[in-house]
Formats: sequence, C-alpha cells, structure tokens
Amino acid sequence: MKRVFSILIILFTCFFSVGHADELEAHYNFLEPSDPINTESEERVGNENSELAMPIVVYSDYDYDYIIDSRQVKKIGHPYREKEKIVDVWVKQEASGNQITFYPSECVMNHYYLRLDKAQMQLVSQVQYDTSGNRSVLLHKNYIEDGWQDVIPMTKEYEMYQAIVKYAK
Repeated sequence: MKRVFSILIILFTCFFSVGHADELEAHYNFLEPSDPINTESEERVGNENSELAMPIVVYSDYDYDYIIDSRQVKKIGHPYREKEKIVDVWVKQEASGNQITFYPSECVMNHYYLRLDKAQMQLVSQVQYDTSGNRSVLLHKNYIEDGWQDVIPMTKEYEMYQAIVKYAK
C-alpha cells in the first residue's frame, strides 16, 4: 500500500509540475511576438553592423540612469495604421553613480512603443534582472490600441520620449 501511495504521489507531482512548467514557460515567453505588431516593415535605427552596443543615456536623475542600446532601437509598422511607424525600444533603468548601494546593482528593463506623430508611449513589458542575472517578469501585456498614454511635458517620460524620438529620426 505504501508503494502504491508513493507512486501516486510521484505521478501527481510530475503531472502538476509539468503543467506548472508550461504556465511558467508561457509567462516568461514574452519576447515572442504574441501581439499583432507588423514586423515586416521593421527598420533598424541604430548601427547593427557595429560589434559593440553603444549605450545612450536618454535620461538621468539622482537615483537612476535610463539607457538605450543603440543597436536595438527600431521603427516598426503600427499594427492598425498602415502608414504610421512606431518606435520599438528597450530602456534599461539602473542605479546611477550618485546612489550609495551596498549590493551589486540590479536593473530593470522597460519595453516601450513610442508613436512618432503624437507624443504618446505605451509600456509593453517590464523585466527585472537581479545581481546573479536571473530575470523576473514584473509586467507583460499585449499591444492594446487603447493603451497609448499621452506624454506629459516636464516629466521623466517626456525627457525620455524626446531623446529616443530624436535618436530614432
């Protein structure tokens, strides 16, 4: 009886751990294009032939530096407006040199879509990397047409938007 019970526990554990692994895989598989973004008309803005990425600080305050990789900024087609291009960019948020830290720095990567015609941006996903390089997804959502937010002047987002759009054009 103990043997049957042990086998049932093992099967039960294996069955539910596989299901849970699939859920985690789906949850962390945010880099796959699950939203209707048109990548056929993708246009790289940075110099992708360069071997080294050139970090560009788009905004800096007392606590954090907001940095983009010059090779990863790209213009893509708007999913619902054929003639409009939007900017697809990852912004790295890391502790600035002004901040006193007792642990090695962690960083947060924010994935944005920016509209070039209007001062609007949309946060698509947010990923945090800890000191050992492990990643945890803080936020992931598919593209939503109603998800665009106006960029308010004199804010951190406005300064970032201006710098990224200037670089993308």
